[in-house]
Amino acid sequence: VLTTATAGADLDADGFLFSLDSGESARIGANARLVVSGLPAGDSRIALDDIADNCTLAGDNPRPISLVAADTARVEFHATCVALAGSVRVITTTTGQDPDPDGYSVTLDGGPAQAAGANDSVTFGGITTGSHVVALADVAGNCTVAGGTSRQVMVAADRRTEVRFQIGCRGSAIAVVTTTMGADPDVDGYLLAIDGGAPRVLADNDSLELALPPGSHTLALSGVAANCRLAGDNPRTLTIPTGALAFAGFEISCQSLVPGTPQLLVWGGPGPTPHIYSITGPNVVDLTPSGVAAAGRWSPDRSKIAFHTGQGQIGVMNANGSSPRIIASGESPSWSPDGARIVFSTGSGLAIVNPDGSGRTVLTTTGSDDSPVWSPDGKLIAFVRLNRVACELTPTWDVVCSRDIYIVPAEGGPASDLTTHSGGAATFSADPAWTPDGSRLAYSYAVYGSRRSDIQTIRPDRTGAKLLTVDGIPYTRTPIWSPDGATLAVTVSNGNGEYDLATIPATGGVATPVTNAPKGSVPSSWR
Repeated sequence: VLTTATAGADLDADGFLFSLDSGESARIGANARLVVSGLPAGDSRIALDDIADNCTLAGDNPRPISLVAADTARVEFHATCVALAGSVRVITTTTGQDPDPDGYSVTLDGGPAQAAGANDSVTFGGITTGSHVVALADVAGNCTVAGGTSRQVMVAADRRTEVRFQIGCRGSAIAVVTTTMGADPDVDGYLLAIDGGAPRVLADNDSLELALPPGSHTLALSGVAANCRLAGDNPRTLTIPTGALAFAGFEISCQSLVPGTPQLLVWGGPGPTPHIYSITGPNVVDLTPSGVAAAGRWSPDRSKIAFHTGQGQIGVMNANGSSPRIIASGESPSWSPDGARIVFSTGSGLAIVNPDGSGRTVLTTTGSDDSPVWSPDGKLIAFVRLNRVACELTPTWDVVCSRDIYIVPAEGGPASDLTTHSGGAATFSADPAWTPDGSRLAYSYAVYGSRRSDIQTIRPDRTGAKLLTVDGIPYTRTPIWSPDGATLAVTVSNGNGEYDLATIPATGGVATPVTNAPKGSVPSSWR
């Protein structure tokens, strides 16, 4: 007779998993009684598993018991659960020549203040789930906070919520910020004209600071794509006070050029050969039930899928998996943004071909080049290349060489390295993936023998490297961006030598499993 008694808050909803080393197992609630009869006599051990992270079990686990014929053994487990909580990370970003010298103070729900520098971050931990208010104070008179000094945020259990304050500081100047949200952003950016002057180029998510005389000025933003909408007045008039910085924020929201709900392509599955699956919310469809297919990539209009067969061939099929046809020998196909060409790895370099297999051209001739991906503006192709200079002798006398991310012009030319690893331990950069606006690349990163891999991002000019994964996730690979750039689909180790599909925020953080994904799913395209 097994009894569980659990106290506290946020009890484990699905209870525990009870098991005996004799082979018996069952699920039992957090406060429940379970009778298991017909067990063999003798010594045994009883264990409770699947215990929620916020719950603690008292006493030994597993526990020895002695079963006597025609008798009853009674075992009680006591657990205590604490309330689930999240955290709030507040990030301050200050631009301008005269930032606030003593920084700012940040409060949560009017509580004790924390000091924050001009470009800093502070974290409030142990925050109950629900709505909270974050406020920024002690802002100098020559500084302006974009969107105001107060933010309302929703905190979720076991999640970190980020709040960003953008502060512009300067005398007699203007700070212009563009913020683009949604799928299919305008990859060539915008043109900003001030007082009818020569236009200046601003990227999708960009900032521009200009010293201007005090008084009234007219700002006009042009070059917004047809699928994007600019909020607020345009042109707009802004008055710059004497000795102060005025702030102008242009918010642009873009809608996907493809109708319907975005679909995530993954490959893998429980069978002996990989299949390509489409995941749309709770719906999972096997697109290749009768054939081997991997690394599926949506065409820009989501009408076709490029794939490789696992036998050294690439092909194209319809969006529903019908009419597959082989177009070339190779692997790792990737569409151009206009859907007119496909780049792929040949085993002796990279090549480009039309979707019908015609018009093949050679892009690179280095045999290790692999995993090419086309930039959203169609100008660049990122790929992986073996670095035969940075190599290491392993304990088994094997030579392991680093792999780096490279970039090559889509129309041909010399390739340049984006990540450079030399000396010391052999490192591996793989699985490059462009953000939808083309401003950054995500990639997998690992050091030989470190027993972990991570996801990092970097700008195409080699600046701004940032780690997205957190401690506690031993292996994370194959990042793929969501169409709106807010999330990445990844593969995460489940600790059993296998990988599961999960998502992480674009800003980094904890991975969330995709529970309805086929076993061993590897993400390859999200459109």
